[in-house]
Amino acid sequence: AAQLQPLLPQSVGVELFCGTSDTVAPWTEAPGWQRLVEAPVGLHYFPGGHEFMQDQRPNILATWRRDAIGRLLQRRTMEAAMLAARGVPGMPGGLTLTPATPKAGAGAGSAAGPKNDLPLYAVRWQQATPPIPSTAKNAGGHLVKLTSEPLSEGQIADAIQATKNQLLVVACQPMGNVFEDFEEEQRLAWSFVHFVQCLLEAGVTARLLLVTAAGTTGAMVAGASKAVAMEASELRIQRIFVSPTCLQEISEHVAWLSAAASRYSEESDLWFREKPGMAYVPRLEKMCSASKKARCIQAHGVDGELASYVLTGATGGLGKAVVSWLVNDQGLQPSQLVLLRRAGSSKLEGDL
Repeated sequence: AAQLQPLLPQSVGVELFCGTSDTVAPWTEAPGWQRLVEAPVGLHYFPGGHEFMQDQRPNILATWRRDAIGRLLQRRTMEAAMLAARGVPGMPGGLTLTPATPKAGAGAGSAAGPKNDLPLYAVRWQQATPPIPSTAKNAGGHLVKLTSEPLSEGQIADAIQATKNQLLVVACQPMGNVFEDFEEEQRLAWSFVHFVQCLLEAGVTARLLLVTAAGTTGAMVAGASKAVAMEASELRIQRIFVSPTCLQEISEHVAWLSAAASRYSEESDLWFREKPGMAYVPRLEKMCSASKKARCIQAHGVDGELASYVLTGATGGLGKAVVSWLVNDQGLQPSQLVLLRRAGSSKLEGDL
């Protein structure tokens, strides 16, 4: 088998930080990243599970700064050696750093001027523009029912054979029509990854139509399919989100789902509220910047009493910023905020 070519050049360094008790991203798989990088990969192991970075933040920052300074020094040493080899005066005796002279016309206050914030966008599902009718014949689809249990060798062999002239319709179905727990959804995602690995090992070029329920459950396998699409160009993946009822009766809907994928072949994601019906596609929509003077959050409810707001996952880095914005910019009292977080999370510090 042909070896994977390094994706990152020698000038790009990679440092991996792993939790020794992490079951989501096991530390034993970290050395495998070396096949994608030309430069030696730095491996760092810290005690803790998947959220070890919260407890080990000071140690991680210290390690990152040490490695960053080391890499910078190594690069500058190599540059100085190259200049010395080319006969640049002063290089053999040592490297002297001289502050750069500002270009003419650059105002002294330009650096201290106001910075433009990055534009804020939101993803909105909009009705898809009807495509131009195509005269190409729909080759139909081969259904692969994906569950939390691995596919059998026979199912994988049939799917590989079908890629020669058919679209693979991969339906992500929980064992009992709904996910019982997080672990079942995680096993389904790994089942999808294993299926993709089998396709790549067989050397096939295929189109995959990933059908999953429109909702929060099943998001893990949808995210995994996006990663596959970026790393394996030989597999072209479309995602269609349907109702749970449609997913339960997937065998009856393979034909029109395959036809919809062909009609909207330029779209990576489709959503059908009905079966079949109007197609919706995700689009970026620019949002207006929030005003620091006008309140966006109401402090009182319709009954005139102080309103309470429940925030999930609000104790991490992004969550702390949201809490700070609600209290400092929107004028809410800390007693109005109810913060939910996972059991066993690290101890709260500071304002939280």
